[in-house]
Amino acid sequence: MPRENRAGSTTSNERFNESLHRTLTDDGTFHYKDINTSTGIRSGFSENRFIPQVVQLAFFPNVRHGIGYKYSSMFNPIPVETVAFVLTVIHASIDEWSSGHQVSASFTEAAHAKFYRGIMDNLNKWAEANPSAWLNIHTKWYKRAFRTGGGVNPMQADVHISKAAMTAARAELGRRTGLTDSEDDGDDGAGSNADNNRDTAQDGE
Repeated sequence: MPRENRAGSTTSNERFNESLHRTLTDDGTFHYKDINTSTGIRSGFSENRFIPQVVQLAFFPNVRHGIGYKYSSMFNPIPVETVAFVLTVIHASIDEWSSGHQVSASFTEAAHAKFYRGIMDNLNKWAEANPSAWLNIHTKWYKRAFRTGGGVNPMQADVHISKAAMTAARAELGRRTGLTDSEDDGDDGAGSNADNNRDTAQDGE
């Protein structure tokens, strides 16, 4: 990946920052996973490691306040809209260095809606090439963010009884219909029989 911006208002630093800004924003370079600055070859479209990190920090900071936990079904897998929003925010931050030194700007819909719509279109076209791979990548991001923020993996479960005990229980259930009186219902059934016997005794008095 290209190096970070240089602080300081010297001419050389500003030229470096301007060049870095052009490199990162050229054809979406900033969101690729791997970039060979010597050959210009890029791979891992929209898979830069910062993307899932930002998703986790923004939506899964902790189980008490994270919107990703409150509406977990909406984030599994991480939606294209979420990734597009994250990339829009990152692009806006990079754009603050376009002049060579940082000029902070408010993040508004008017200023960034056009980029958001464009990156959404790019992401959807990319996902269409291999929906299965897209699903795996974004599901992996969800699980990682969920765990990192302190959540218990919803795909895991504790084993409460042994495999042998479960096999025996399943076999027993397989022999039953659940419809006949001969199948003892336990305490409820015993209670019912006792009540019936008491009623019969009272009738005979």
